[in-house]
Parts: sequence; C-alpha cells; structure tokens
Amino acid sequence: MRELQERDNIEIETEDLPEPYHRMAELIGLEATLLLAHEFGGRQLYFPQPARIVQEARDRRIRAEFNGYNIDDLSRKFEMSERSIRRVIENSPLSVSLKGL
Repeated sequence: MRELQERDNIEIETEDLPEPYHRMAELIGLEATLLLAHEFGGRQLYFPQPARIVQEARDRRIRAEFNGYNIDDLSRKFEMSERSIRRVIENSPLSVSLKGL
C-alpha cells in the first residue's frame, strides 16, 4: 500500500476513507485497513459476531469428544442442556453410525 502512496505521491489519512472505515483504521491501523482494501476491494465481506465464531469452535470440540455415551458429561463440561448437545452431535459420524444399532 505504501508503494501506491509513494508512487502517486499521495499521503492517505484516515479522514480520506469512507466513514464506515474510520473505526477499522482506529482499531487495526491505517496501513492494515488499506491493505485489506487492496486485497478485498470491491467485494462484500461478512464478519460474524464473535459469539458465532466461538459457537462453531465449541461445537467442533463437542463432536470430537463425543464417544456415543457421554452426552451427560459433555452437557456438564460445556454448560449446555443435553438436548442442545444432542442437536450439535446429531449429524456427527459417530451419532449417525449409532442410529443403526
């Protein structure tokens, strides 16, 4: 990004960015914001809520730790209802294979 600024002899400041990007520049810096604009410019990006990111990681751990018999243990460990644990694991490979028994 700096190369563009130097090549065009233009110094870009946060105020030059569209309003929604001012906060991004404050959080990660102007240089990183310009780098993101260069890399993803013209595309729409979606940033999930942090809780959603944590939920995906938690669900992945639940599926990995599920052994076919430990719903109660997982419920206590992850502080979730057994019903919620069942919902997470209902399409896991082990759960699917146990349905045939």
